[in-house]
Amino acid sequence: MKTATDPIYKAIIGAKVSLLVTNTSLGSWLSDLQPIDRSDSCKDIELAGRNLWYNREFIKSLTSVQLREKLIRFAIQRRALQYAPGGPPDAASD
Repeated sequence: MKTATDPIYKAIIGAKVSLLVTNTSLGSWLSDLQPIDRSDSCKDIELAGRNLWYNREFIKSLTSVQLREKLIRFAIQRRALQYAPGGPPDAASD
């Protein structure tokens, strides 16, 4: 697990905290997800149970605003799938 000294991890946590302050619904949902570096198998960000998998190079390529926007789009998309028939594709792993 990465620590708070890792700049990529810090960027993700910072974006999550920012969203928690400005959009409590999405921010609260995102705050429950544990960021996990899966650069070997993840091309950007993915949800795996209660984990937020990420690719370090992808996150590094984003500005803080772009990361925040990506997390917003990701959260909205995943939350919409949650209410779709059958739930999200990884619902069984939650």
